[in-house]
Amino acid sequence: MPGLTAPAHAAEEDCPKDKFCFWSEPDYSGTFRAADPKPGGCAKGGKVTWPDETRSRVESLYDNTRFLFETYGNEDCSGAPVAIHPPGFSAASIGSDVKSFRVSPVCEKGGCASTRARTSPVTSYRTPTGISDSAPAAASPRGASTT
Repeated sequence: MPGLTAPAHAAEEDCPKDKFCFWSEPDYSGTFRAADPKPGGCAKGGKVTWPDETRSRVESLYDNTRFLFETYGNEDCSGAPVAIHPPGFSAASIGSDVKSFRVSPVCEKGGCASTRARTSPVTSYRTPTGISDSAPAAASPRGASTT
C-alpha cells in the first residue's frame, strides 16, 4: 500500500491510550510527540511543537483518543473539513493537501449535524477495522465513550 512501510502496529505500540500522537517523518518515524487532545484547537499549517520546542509539519499520526480527526485544505481549520476520520485513525503518511487539522468530540444521540467525509489527502489509513487506501466514511455516533 502506498505510504505504508512501517509495521501496521507501530503507531499503536508507541502511542499511549487517550493521546494523540505525531511523528515528524512518514511511517511513524522521526521525532515523536504524544499530546493530550484539545478539541476545537487547530494545528495551523499542519504543524506542532515538538518536545525540543521546535515547530514543524506532522508527517504521520495516530489518534488513540475518543475524538474525531478532521483535516482541512486551508491553514486555519476554517470552513468544512475535507475529511473526518473516526477515533483510532492513523496515517503513515499525510499528503501535502492537508494544510491544518484538529480533533473534535464524537456526536452522540443525534446531538450534531450529520457530516460526511469527502476525498481525503491522507495517503494511507489505518482504522480500528484494518488498513485501507480509501478514506473511511464520516464517523458515526456509535461506539463513542463518555468515560
